Amino acid sequence: MENPFELLFDKCPKEESIVPCKCRSMSHEIICGGGDISSSNTLRYIFRDASPNEHQDDDNVRNVVVKNNHNSQGPIETKRNYYHYSHLILQDTPIETIANGTFEYFTFLVITIRQHYYLTKIELNAFVPSNSVTTLLKFDSNHKLGSDGESIESLFNVIRTFTNLETLLIHRCALTHIPANAFGGLQVSLRKLRRISLIGNRIQTIHSHAFVGHLPSLRLLILNNNELDTIEPNAIKLDTDHCTPNFNYEKIYYFIDLSNNRLQSHSIADSNSILTNCSTELNLSNNSIHYLPESIYRPMFSKFMKLFLYGNDLDCSHCEMGWMLRGRYCSMFNSTLTYQSLIESSNCNQTILSFDTFREKCSSNNKMVSSEKNPMEPMVESNHDLLHCPMDTNQTNHSSTTTKFISDSYFIYLFLLFFFHLFTFF
Repeated sequence: MENPFELLFDKCPKEESIVPCKCRSMSHEIICGGGDISSSNTLRYIFRDASPNEHQDDDNVRNVVVKNNHNSQGPIETKRNYYHYSHLILQDTPIETIANGTFEYFTFLVITIRQHYYLTKIELNAFVPSNSVTTLLKFDSNHKLGSDGESIESLFNVIRTFTNLETLLIHRCALTHIPANAFGGLQVSLRKLRRISLIGNRIQTIHSHAFVGHLPSLRLLILNNNELDTIEPNAIKLDTDHCTPNFNYEKIYYFIDLSNNRLQSHSIADSNSILTNCSTELNLSNNSIHYLPESIYRPMFSKFMKLFLYGNDLDCSHCEMGWMLRGRYCSMFNSTLTYQSLIESSNCNQTILSFDTFREKCSSNNKMVSSEKNPMEPMVESNHDLLHCPMDTNQTNHSSTTTKFISDSYFIYLFLLFFFHLFTFF
């Protein structure tokens, strides 16, 4: 569906009114950069004085009338008190702060803030009224943005005001952690946000409730190439109403990329640190994970999970890895599904991960107790909320009683069918 804001772009301001910024008339972009913008006040004065001349009335109050000729029912005149453009690019200036009211007469569909060395703070109302319009917000190569607690707080306070946001990119900045309620809170609703990418920062910790809130559209969470070594309890909780049976084994809904970090075996605090209500691909490649603690990783499979562990120095014979051999017989496919088959790893394959590997080393360990009767047979997964077979109704938020109901209904059907044929025979 075409974004209605794209139909209402204004013509460029007169060149002399927006210098040293430039406006591209074909793409409706405004680009500002260079040493001439020496302070936040300079930037604010530029945008306060700039306007398409014919829209500016005598008392300097903007009252823009736009004709929307794309409406199938005929032209509609829309009044608004701001000018709207496709893209703001603010780059390579020596400013330290973007102050409140800097863009008070302008809105932008996309905002890019990049290549600032001194920028540390963005005040809460810096982008009003654009924060109700912008769909893509990008911070790139701002070397001090997010370098301390105050800078991080100001950044996420501003992000939470962008109610129409669909994509957030914070790349190669100085973020050291993701704070609690970074994307949530009682008064916050980022309902359209689909993609969060925080690549190449210095993030070490994802705090509790960082990605917990009103994020029903979020599908991509990318934090690769950071310094991540701690994910606190309840740090990531993704919940959507769009999880249907289609997102089951063949199709992934959530993509979470934590690759190329410093995660170790117990860096994920507990099984509640990463919670999703739909099929998930979790990429933990190129970390420092030595083994997978059962108490942390096994519960993750309450929904379909595909786990990538390439580039980790895994000890495949560690007794904590024995749970990966647990299986569930899937009669529909006449095969046994194991956790091991859902974990992609370059060095723990089916040949190495076998009962022979664990039998002697871990025979006294409770992890292997279910193999005592016949150590050559796979352990059976006893928890029906974990490791679902393909097409298992548990995968779509039904309880295990649903499976029993379907099974019972099938036998009742066969029973009635038998009596029907018996009756017709006589």
